[in-house]
Amino acid sequence: MFYNRDNANFFPQIGEKKLIDLLFIIILFIINCARVNEAENTDLVALKKFIYTDYLAQEAAKKNLVISNTVRSEGQIETVINASNFDIVARYDFGARVQSNDTIWDIGFERFKISTNSGATSSIGQSGACDTLSKTFTSITNASICSTFLVDTSNVQVNVGSNISGSQAATFGLPYTGSPVMRDWYDYKIGELTPSNKVYIVRSSDSFNYYKVQIRGYYNSAGTSGYITFWWKQIPF
Repeated sequence: MFYNRDNANFFPQIGEKKLIDLLFIIILFIINCARVNEAENTDLVALKKFIYTDYLAQEAAKKNLVISNTVRSEGQIETVINASNFDIVARYDFGARVQSNDTIWDIGFERFKISTNSGATSSIGQSGACDTLSKTFTSITNASICSTFLVDTSNVQVNVGSNISGSQAATFGLPYTGSPVMRDWYDYKIGELTPSNKVYIVRSSDSFNYYKVQIRGYYNSAGTSGYITFWWKQIPF
């Protein structure tokens, strides 16, 4: 400890050389701490830049996911939407025929996963879905054929069809939050999803309107997965 001539009993005397060495060590320690703090600050700034850049990229990716809306001769709308991103839900508003990034939307796509604005997906929306048990789009003319519209749940099992069974099926994919009704919109074969052509009825987020929906494709012209083509049309209840 330092020598203090006013209190020699409390601060034992040490040699001058040892005192200089001790001061040198203390100075080095202070400098090193300053460098560590500077490195931490630099890392923190880099992390903030990364998070902000990633946020901007995510926001940009959410825009213009609706590729096209085409009115077909039978009166239904054929919509193509880019749902290829693993982390972004492409939400669609039937009434406005546009992608929606706010609370007003009816149906959402995240690759093969389909959700409605209801239940575990949204505490605000009053949407839901029903399986009409039909595969003929034109045969469904009234939503009253459905007595119940199921809301989204948080434990929807991935549809792996009959090609994978047992323990393999259990590990194929984790349960997800989405529509339990529309989980079987496709037939699965190893490496390929083919629409089952089932016709569903989706209730709007405000519960006032009803739309029949049929998934028609999962790949774009280049063969890239996650590009959903679906037919839809408003029907009375």
